Amino acid sequence: MTEPERLTDRERRAWYGFLTMQEDVRRHMNRQLVRDAGISLADFAVLSTLRMAHGGPMRVFELREALRWEKTRLTEQISRMVRRGLAPSALSRVSRGWPATWSPSGGSAA
Repeated sequence: MTEPERLTDRERRAWYGFLTMQEDVRRHMNRQLVRDAGISLADFAVLSTLRMAHGGPMRVFELREALRWEKTRLTEQISRMVRRGLAPSALSRVSRGWPATWSPSGGSAA
């Protein structure tokens, strides 16, 4: 097995700069969404993905694949959204085959 190439100092600074910028953009978007719409960036990601499905239901595993999230992350996010009225309560029993859709208040937020 060959040893992986090490980054040069310049490449390392560029990489860390990219990671920092990416996190700063996420943080800024989250603050703005919370302030302007009362939803988090994660809420928005779920709702906008469902909306791009033309308002029809998506199976939860399709939603998870579209978001590129782990099952536990999506399950926890949906549970938070159900508690806040952004998703129907049926979604609190997430499984691979359940259809995911938004609640009326969630649809207006996306």
